[in-house]
Amino acid sequence: MDATSTALEAFSSSSPSNSSKHWKYDVFLSFRGEDTRKNFTDHLYCTLKDNRVNAYIDEKELPRGENISEELKQAIEQSRISVIVFSNRYADSTWCLEELEKIMECRSRGLGQMVLPIFYDVDPTHVRKQTGSFAEAFKTHEANFPEDNDKIKRWRSALFEAANLAGGNLKNIDGYEGKFVEKIVAEITRKLNNTCLHVATNPIGIDSHVKEVSNYLRVGGSDHDVRIIGILGMGGTGKTTIAKVIFNEFERSFQGKSFLSEVRKGDMVKLQNKLLCDILKPAKIKVTSVDEGTKKIKDKLGSVKVLVIFDDIDEEQLDKLAIKRESFGPGSRIIVTTRNERVLKILEVDGTCSPQTMSDKEALQLFCWHAFTEDHPNDEDYLELSKKFVEYCRGLPQALEVLGSYLRKRTKREWKSALKKLKRKPHRKIHEMLKISYDGLIDDEVKAIFLDISCFLIGMNKNYVVTILDGCDFDTEIGIGELHDRCLVSVDEGNNLIMHNLLRDMGREIVREKSPDITGKRSRLWDPEDVKEVLRSKSGTEKIEGLTLDLQESQQDSFSAEALEGMQGLRLLKLKDVNFKGPCKHLSKKLSLLCWPECPLKSMPQDFIQRNMVDIDLSRSRIEVWKDSDVALEKLKFLNLGGCNRLKRFPDFSKLPNLKKLILQDCKNLSKIFHSIVQLKNLEYLYLADCKLADRAIPEDLGGLSSLRVLDLRGNAFKGLPTLSHLSKLQTLQLSNCSKLLAIPDLPTNLEILQADECIALEKMPNFSEMLRMRELHLNHSPKLTEIIGLEMSLYSMTRIHMEGCTNLTAAFKEAIIQGWSANGNGGPFLPGNDSPSLLRRDKPKVEIISCLPFPKFVL
Repeated sequence: MDATSTALEAFSSSSPSNSSKHWKYDVFLSFRGEDTRKNFTDHLYCTLKDNRVNAYIDEKELPRGENISEELKQAIEQSRISVIVFSNRYADSTWCLEELEKIMECRSRGLGQMVLPIFYDVDPTHVRKQTGSFAEAFKTHEANFPEDNDKIKRWRSALFEAANLAGGNLKNIDGYEGKFVEKIVAEITRKLNNTCLHVATNPIGIDSHVKEVSNYLRVGGSDHDVRIIGILGMGGTGKTTIAKVIFNEFERSFQGKSFLSEVRKGDMVKLQNKLLCDILKPAKIKVTSVDEGTKKIKDKLGSVKVLVIFDDIDEEQLDKLAIKRESFGPGSRIIVTTRNERVLKILEVDGTCSPQTMSDKEALQLFCWHAFTEDHPNDEDYLELSKKFVEYCRGLPQALEVLGSYLRKRTKREWKSALKKLKRKPHRKIHEMLKISYDGLIDDEVKAIFLDISCFLIGMNKNYVVTILDGCDFDTEIGIGELHDRCLVSVDEGNNLIMHNLLRDMGREIVREKSPDITGKRSRLWDPEDVKEVLRSKSGTEKIEGLTLDLQESQQDSFSAEALEGMQGLRLLKLKDVNFKGPCKHLSKKLSLLCWPECPLKSMPQDFIQRNMVDIDLSRSRIEVWKDSDVALEKLKFLNLGGCNRLKRFPDFSKLPNLKKLILQDCKNLSKIFHSIVQLKNLEYLYLADCKLADRAIPEDLGGLSSLRVLDLRGNAFKGLPTLSHLSKLQTLQLSNCSKLLAIPDLPTNLEILQADECIALEKMPNFSEMLRMRELHLNHSPKLTEIIGLEMSLYSMTRIHMEGCTNLTAAFKEAIIQGWSANGNGGPFLPGNDSPSLLRRDKPKVEIISCLPFPKFVL
């Protein structure tokens, strides 16, 4: 690095900036016209203008000895940087010395004005010490101003002080003026652009995210690699704030930099021009069409090391802005903020930062800074109200900022009124901010899926929701995938659909806005008061696609069944403790979900069960007779009649060919399983617990249930069971509290969980020697059980065995178990000083074998 570069960088890192002061000019040029006006200074001025630097240059050539004008003094005062071009005869001009004195005076005021000395064909020592040509000039001045010695001293002092500042020397780059001008302009623009992007005064909770992105920027392969980093999240999570902090921290390390804000909704040609001009600086590169701009970016930026932030971008802008690694020079860093994860997949980013919602503590601090300009209100009432608003925002930074600012300087009564209003209607600014992601959905079907989830299906299993909405003729899997990509919905560890409360409220407000005054014309109804109003007035129309109403017992109300007849567009209907007077005839033929636990109807009206239904839940209802549909219910996947104690006539299962889950538990009138059940080739879950199933109540050929994964027979009165070994996909068998059960027959070898606690009559177990996938065995309190043949062969796959209360197990069986653990390479028993030996298996998770004495407790 040459001396000029070092000096200019020292200039760039020195001199405080004062972003609060308004500067009229970026640069003031001080020079001696006769020396440099038509060459160096003109080149410098033109290059500054090309780089969009607002430079002031005095075009006048005043007679020798004339004092500088008030206009010129004001120009110096209003310029952020003064560039002094010291030439060989600079000091000959009293005009220049007057300018210099004014420049140094302004600098001394500490208002953030900067001074950059440039030594053009002159030795800095001559300027500093006033020797050489500068000595000759001062001899003349001292002769011309014999009575004004103070003025001469001020000029000398100004020269000395200015020459000691970091600057540039033409001689240090071998006299190449073009290169010299480029270096000067680069440092000037760097310093001017070093006015940091505005970041929130109190950016609470972003430090960890900034650190994460910083690590992605630094860590990687070669220093010449181009790295692309993504910042992903729903609206309002602070993505732009994080990007601004990163830009402010790193921008000086790059040849070119640009921060393109709100790319998604910006004018593309303007964005292309800004990107090109920010990085290339000579503003003569100007494009007039998107195609031209894309080509220019590819052609011109491929050799420049850049830092570029593309803020709030979507798929449509990627190609237009040529966002790909080969578009930018070696060592470049590209950061994109987006609400659409697919953008990051297309770019194959090197790292993704996904800012989450804030903790309660951070959220309260951020809210209070905006509401009170401090992190904690002194008034206890305001503190309690603040906590309620924070709870409403659920850690979303922008919502906290919006509401905090909105409530600043308002009374407690106004705060309480605002909180009450938020429960009915979201804040408009927050709503619009979040709605951007919804508006970005171009498929009306995906929008419908989002509205269904936000109104009815939050917290439900994703696979279940896919099945229900597929029944509405939606392509739900890809629809939810798009919603997930756009951060409108997420999936938790249990595969349940999760949505931020404010996104939920945004979706519901979209529904309300479509028909703000006529409730019966809204597409979805979820608010109890709205639903009751529509049912009472019978004002529901075919526009209603979904409705839910859950009345507490104390609020039970009756409605006319006719209120449902107008809703022929209903796809989703969820009712609880709702009673209708009269027969519920002519339900919508579009119904996919009918969830009506504790239904008060004793019999189902004609056409109550529709062919489009996917899930029917009539659990704990008063229905006595199931009336089969005239046609097979091809779409029905879930049927829940659990707890229907009055049900005497059960469904003909042959008409439910695609049923996946059947719940008949606690049906006290169910004493026999109808043979038609074996035709359910797609059934995966069968719950028959706590019925009155005795011997021969279960069909012998259950092997027909070829897809069955879970069979629940708890609490029944049978003594024996049919052979279950043909259920090749069965994973869980539940037999607990079958107090008369004497023997468990042959089991499928792929069984993983067997629960048979409290089977007090159980004497015989099947051979376990081939049960090599068994993970859990629960046989608590089976006192007649003496052994389980072959159990030692299946121990390797076990994670838990419970045999408390198995008091008659033989010594040979217990010895075989201990040897079985040892044979599997798990070491011998460890006796910790009591009767309960422990075995430690180092190659698998903790396993517990628990039994009352004389069979000891094993912890493996």
